[in-house]
Amino acid sequence: MLIKRKLVSYKVDSLSLVINFNISMIKPDRVVMKLFLCLILCLSFKLLAAETTVSGKVLSTPGCAKKTMVWLSLDKENYHERLLLMHTEVPQGGTFEFYVKPGDYQVRVSDEEGCEYLKKVSVKDGSISLSIQMVKK
Repeated sequence: MLIKRKLVSYKVDSLSLVINFNISMIKPDRVVMKLFLCLILCLSFKLLAAETTVSGKVLSTPGCAKKTMVWLSLDKENYHERLLLMHTEVPQGGTFEFYVKPGDYQVRVSDEEGCEYLKKVSVKDGSISLSIQMVKK
C-alpha cells in the first residue's frame, strides 16, 4: 500500500493540530503508525497534571438513615445556584473519593431522615480527607 498524500486533523483542547503527510514511494510500517498515533494521544491528554482527590468516610450517626448521598459542587461566591459536579450513594461507615482539579468545592451529605453535613473545602495540591459526622436537623 503506497501513500502519496494524506491530511490528518486532530483537535487538542483549543489547539487544532493539522499534520500533512507527503510520503512518496514509502510503505509505512504498522509499528511506526502505531507509535505516531500514541504520540498524538499523549499530546491530547495532560499527562503531567497533578491528581487531587476529595475523599472521606461517613461515620455512623444514630437516628440517621443507613444510606446517604454525598454531593460535590463548585463553591463560587458569584453563583446563584451551586453547580453539581459529582454525587454518589454511600452507606454509613462507608467511604467515597472524587477526583477533582484544584479549586474550591462544597461537600454536602444528606439522607432521607433529615441528617445533613456541609463543608467547604479548598483543594490545592494533594488530597483532602474528611471524617463526616452528620447532624439531625
